[in-house]
Amino acid sequence: MINSAEIWQKVSEAIQSTRTVRLSYIKQRGQIVGHEIVPLDILVKIRPEGKRVEYLFGHRLDFGWWEDREQTHRQFLLDRILSLQVTDHRFNPADYLDLSRSQPRWCIPRNWAKAA
Repeated sequence: MINSAEIWQKVSEAIQSTRTVRLSYIKQRGQIVGHEIVPLDILVKIRPEGKRVEYLFGHRLDFGWWEDREQTHRQFLLDRILSLQVTDHRFNPADYLDLSRSQPRWCIPRNWAKAA
């Protein structure tokens, strides 16, 4: 199983090189699924009891015909990710974000505004 530090490193590499990632993930009921996603960032939240929780936030590219294609953005708990690989598939950040607008404070740095 991949650890949090490895996920941060691979997602950072993918974001900076505008490449997708392929991950395998354990869903709540124990089902293992695989997805190709455009990584946007890793979100860090602190739960009320003080526990740190990290999510990979991105757009799924592999939706089935029965799934809602209008809502492609998803969050994946890092502690449920079994494996993650950076692919050779490129993405254009402007296809997923309005780069002409002010960008949020990303946890993972990138130079996407230059791509706009």
